[in-house]
Amino acid sequence: MLHRVSNSPLDLTAQSDTGAQTVWSHVNAVLRAILDIATDASDTEFHLCLARGLADALGCQTAFVGELVDGEQGVNVRTLSVWSDGKPIDNFQYPLGGTPCEEVLRTGFLRIDRDVSVRFPEDEFLSQIHAESYIGAALLGSDGASMGHLAALDKRPILDDESSDTILKIFAARATAALELRNAESQLRNVESNFQLLFEHSPNAVILFDPESWRPIEFNDLAAKFMGYTRDEFSRLTITDLELAPDPKGTDERIARIAESGGDVFEALHKTKDGSPCHVIVSLRMTIWNGRTVMLTLWHDITARKAAEHALEVSERRLQCIFDSAMDAVIIVDSDLRITRLNTAAERIFGCDPSVVIGQTVEQYFPGPTLAKLFAEVQTSSSPGAIWAPGGLRVQRTDGSTFPAELTLSQFHIDGDAFFTLILRDVNDREQAEKELRRLQDDKQLLKEQLSENSRIVGASPALANAFTHVEKVAATDATVLILGETGTGKELIARAIHEKSVRRDRVLVTVNCAALPKDLLESELFGHEKGAFTGATQQRRGRFELANGGTLFLDEVGELSPEAQAKLLRALQEGEIQRVGGEETVRVNVRVIAATHQDLPGEVEKGLFRSDLYYRLSVFPLNLPPLRERRTDIPLLVDHFVSLCAKRFGKPLSGFDDSGMQCLQAYDWPGNVRELQNVIERAAILANGEELSLDGSLLQNPSGSRSGPGDDLEDVTRAHLIRILTECSWVIAGPNGAAARLGLNPSTLRFRMQKLGLTKP
Repeated sequence: MLHRVSNSPLDLTAQSDTGAQTVWSHVNAVLRAILDIATDASDTEFHLCLARGLADALGCQTAFVGELVDGEQGVNVRTLSVWSDGKPIDNFQYPLGGTPCEEVLRTGFLRIDRDVSVRFPEDEFLSQIHAESYIGAALLGSDGASMGHLAALDKRPILDDESSDTILKIFAARATAALELRNAESQLRNVESNFQLLFEHSPNAVILFDPESWRPIEFNDLAAKFMGYTRDEFSRLTITDLELAPDPKGTDERIARIAESGGDVFEALHKTKDGSPCHVIVSLRMTIWNGRTVMLTLWHDITARKAAEHALEVSERRLQCIFDSAMDAVIIVDSDLRITRLNTAAERIFGCDPSVVIGQTVEQYFPGPTLAKLFAEVQTSSSPGAIWAPGGLRVQRTDGSTFPAELTLSQFHIDGDAFFTLILRDVNDREQAEKELRRLQDDKQLLKEQLSENSRIVGASPALANAFTHVEKVAATDATVLILGETGTGKELIARAIHEKSVRRDRVLVTVNCAALPKDLLESELFGHEKGAFTGATQQRRGRFELANGGTLFLDEVGELSPEAQAKLLRALQEGEIQRVGGEETVRVNVRVIAATHQDLPGEVEKGLFRSDLYYRLSVFPLNLPPLRERRTDIPLLVDHFVSLCAKRFGKPLSGFDDSGMQCLQAYDWPGNVRELQNVIERAAILANGEELSLDGSLLQNPSGSRSGPGDDLEDVTRAHLIRILTECSWVIAGPNGAAARLGLNPSTLRFRMQKLGLTKP
C-alpha cells in the first residue's frame, strides 16, 4: 500500500539549534519521508508523493516534477506530477524556452527569491499561481544527460539556507533514480518485445527441442504453419513424426555429434501434415534456455529451390535435346580451334563417333586456307556478330570424302574464355530447302487471300454506305477515331479499313482487346514494362504502343480500361509519350489510335467510370456502325458471302438458303449482328446434307415476323434461356466455366444482352 507523507509541512524554522547539525537533522527527516513512499507504487503515485513531499518539506505553495520531451517548435517540458495549494492538479506541457526551467537545465540548480513572474513573463504558469520565488534542480542521468527537473514555487520567498537547497537536491536525486529505473524497465520491455518479435517473425522456423524426447518445447507460428499443423497439433509431435524417412539411429548419432561439437548444419527431407515432401536446411545448436539444456533448431525451407534446381536440370536436358535435334550440323570449338562439342547432325555429316573428333582441331576437316581466314576475321572484328560463307567451302568427312557446304561462324565467351560456333549445312540440301520455302510462300499467299476475304466489308445499304463515306474522309487524316456500335457489327473491320486507306497502310496495325486482358496486366500490355517491375517481369518488354510506332493501334472495348490505364492513355494521346511500367524513361511514340466500344461512354463519364477528358480525346471523329437489323437489305449479300466462304472451307457445294429461309433470316432481329449471322450460316453449312441450306429451331429462334403469341416472343424465350444458363453457372459470366463459354458468346456480348434484357444477378 502506498504510504503518504504527513499533511503538515516540515517545520524547518522551529529548530533552536544552529549550524551543520541542525541542517542535517532536517535532511534526515526529509529522507525518512521519501523512504515512506512504497517501492511498488505506480509512476503516477510516486511522482505525486514526491511533489507533495517537496512542497511539505520546503513549506512552499507549489512543487512539480517535469521531464523533457520533443515538441513541434523545440524541446518541451511535460509535468509528471504537480502539487499546488494542498492538492494535486492536472499535468500539463509547455515550451522550455523563456522559463526558469531552461536556466535550471543549463546550470543544474537555480534559486530566485523575488519577482520570478516579472523576470520570466512568457511563463504563463508562473502568472497563474502568482509565483514570487522559485527554486529548481536538474535531473541528471548517470550519463550526465538532462532528463528533466524538480521545482518548487511560492507566493513568498522560499527559505534561503543550505538545508532547503540540500532538501531539493535530495528529492531531485530520488526523482532521477525513479526516472532512470523507469527508463531501464522500458528498455528491458523493448528488448523482450523485440526478441519475441524476432522469434515470431523470423523468416525461418525456430524450434526448441527437448534433446531427450525430441518433442518441441517452444516454437514460432511459422514452424507449425509451413508444416501444415496447428500449434496444438505441432506441440504433440516428435522429430520422427516430421521426417519423411525416420532414422532413429541416425538421429541419435547426430545428437552425439552436436553434443560434442556444439552444433551442426545439414539438409533434411521432412514431410508436411498431408504427407508432401519438404526439403529444409537444418541448423542445430545446444544451448541453455530457462535453466535447462535444449536443442535450438532453425529450419529453412528450400523446397522451392529444390524444385527450381530440378526445373533447371530439365531445362538443360531440353536444351540438349534441341541442340541434338537441329537439322544443321553445330560444332563448338575453343580458342585453340579444338572441337569441344557437336550435335547429332554433325556426327552424321562427319560420319563418325563424337569420341573420335572431340579434342581434335577443326581445321583438318576443312582443306584449304578458307576456314583459317574466317576465324581470323571473327577474332579481329571490332563488332560482335556472325560471318556467313554461303557456299564454295569444302568439308572433308572422316572417310576422306568431301561435300560442298555453307557455313556460319560466330564467337562467344564463357568466364572470359573464347569459344566459336560453326553451323554447317550441306549445299546439296539447299534445293530441298528452297522447295520448302516456295511452299511456305504459297501458303502465306493463300492465308493472305483468306484474310482478305474474311476482312471484306459486305453491304450496300444506305446506313452502311454512309459509314463508308465517313471512313474514306477520316482515313486520309491522322485524327483519332471512336467507332461505336453493338457487338458483332464489324468494328474491327472498319478499323482495318481506315488503316488500309491511310498513309500508314505500309506500317503495322496492332490490335488490343481491352476486355480480354486482366486489368492488372493491361497497362503492361499497352505500355510495356521494365525488368523487375513486378513478379514474373524477368526482362524488359515493349508494349503495344511501341510495337505500333509509326502505324495504327486499335483499342477494342476501350471502355474496359482501368482508371490508371486511362490516365496513361490520355498522356500518350496528348503528348505522344509513354512510360513503361516500373520505368522512369519517357518513350516518344507516333501512333494513330482507333478505339471502339459497344458501351455508352457518355453514360460511363456521367457515372465517373470513364474520364471525360479521355472521352473527348478519343471521340475526335465518332463513327457509328448500324446494327444488322437496320440494314436488313444487306443480309442476302452477307449470306452469299458467308456461304461462299463455308463452301471453300468445308469443301461442300453449297448454294444458299431457299426463299423461306432467307425471309426468316431477314425477319430476325440479330442481337449478335453480323457475327451471329456468320455463326448461324456456319452451323447450317455443317448440318447441310445437300447444296441447299436450311434453318431449324436450333439455329434460329422465333424471328420477329413469326411470333405467335406472348409466350413465344423471342425476347421472352431469350430471357428465359439466359436466366437458366446464368443460374446453372452461378451468374459467373467470363472464364472457362462461365455462362459466356456455355452459350458460345463473347463475355462482352453476353453482358450487352443482359443489359438489354434488364437481367441482373439476384
